[in-house]
Amino acid sequence: MSSFELPELWIYVLIFLVTAIVLWLIKIIYGQWKSLKRLKRNQAEQLQLAERTKKEKERYIIDSITLIAQGVEDNQLGKIEAAIRLKVLVDNLQPDFSLCQELKILTFIYDSTLHIPRLQAWRALAEEDKSRFAEFMQGLEVKHASEIQASVQYLLSHPLIKNR
Repeated sequence: MSSFELPELWIYVLIFLVTAIVLWLIKIIYGQWKSLKRLKRNQAEQLQLAERTKKEKERYIIDSITLIAQGVEDNQLGKIEAAIRLKVLVDNLQPDFSLCQELKILTFIYDSTLHIPRLQAWRALAEEDKSRFAEFMQGLEVKHASEIQASVQYLLSHPLIKNR
């Protein structure tokens, strides 16, 4: 009789062990599922934040383009300075946008003035150098004023800018 009791005990031990292992695996699977769910939620939040940040940046750039273009329209801002700023803003909005025919003058002005020092380097220039560069920029403005004005009007009427 004792020979039958031992296998029965082993069966109970094995059932207990298998049940413990299954419960332990269920706990691991549940933990992984919760972790995956949390990861997906975090990714969705990050994506929403990135989209919101992108839209805010676009809005800021479009507002800046509009403000500068209006400044040119109202003769409150020099055309050369505006062309340089607009080129940078347009490139930040859509890199290929400044390649269109109507905006090529912005790239031309930007490239033509790359050799002119900016900001603190400008302040450090001697007055005669500042005068020489100012004359150069004045010549560019006189020569290309109508093209710059046309670019400004194109920007103000473009759906990318106008409809935002």
